Amino acid sequence: MTLLVAPLLFVLLGVGAVKAKKAGLSGWEVFLIVAVGSLCILVVTLGILMWGFRNFG
Repeated sequence: MTLLVAPLLFVLLGVGAVKAKKAGLSGWEVFLIVAVGSLCILVVTLGILMWGFRNFG
């Protein structure tokens, strides 16, 4: 499930960044949104994977 949800979240993050740029946010603000969003998605994804494999073997 994580492998299906994470790419979808990255696509939604990209779409949101494009909409934010078109709405008038500056480049560094959009970059900050994408950087923080990507970090959050990565942390949640890796956390779910580590939680799922904690009793594996």
